Amino acid sequence: MGLLDQVGDRLRALGDVYWIVGGAGSGKTTVCRLLSDLRDLPVYDMDARIYGSYHSRFNPQRHPVNWAWSQSPDALAWLLDMSWDEFNHFNQAASPEYLDLLAEDLAALQPHDCVLVDGGISNPGLLSRVIPTQHIVCLAVDGSESAQVWEREADRQAMKEAVFRLPHP
Repeated sequence: MGLLDQVGDRLRALGDVYWIVGGAGSGKTTVCRLLSDLRDLPVYDMDARIYGSYHSRFNPQRHPVNWAWSQSPDALAWLLDMSWDEFNHFNQAASPEYLDLLAEDLAALQPHDCVLVDGGISNPGLLSRVIPTQHIVCLAVDGSESAQVWEREADRQAMKEAVFRLPHP
């Protein structure tokens, strides 16, 4: 049994996991905050975990793809140096590893507990293999709106600056 199948078994045995996916500026965080406030639901920020706390939890046996990424001297450059095909393969292999850590974090959920997951994995087809499709909400906005997010949102500035410091931004 592969890691994704193992994760699916673990996540389906938990409480209700609802996932909000969408591109930059589509409103994922806003929707999660509103639902959290209205229904007193916890929000699990996948991007914060993937680009933050998960890095110290990857291990070479269970998470080999992410282990390689996390051990890179410059993780952003390591990703951006990939071709689109390499990046796509990386994401296909990395996503089950992220989901493995999510399942570990949510293991304490009770059968009727709910949690909202904000972003982090943008492939609804992959998510539908580990949680019910009716628990996946896809948000979309015009591409120009997503591009404007990178220009006007202060929290994107640090990443933008890091990209422009690369030899070939």
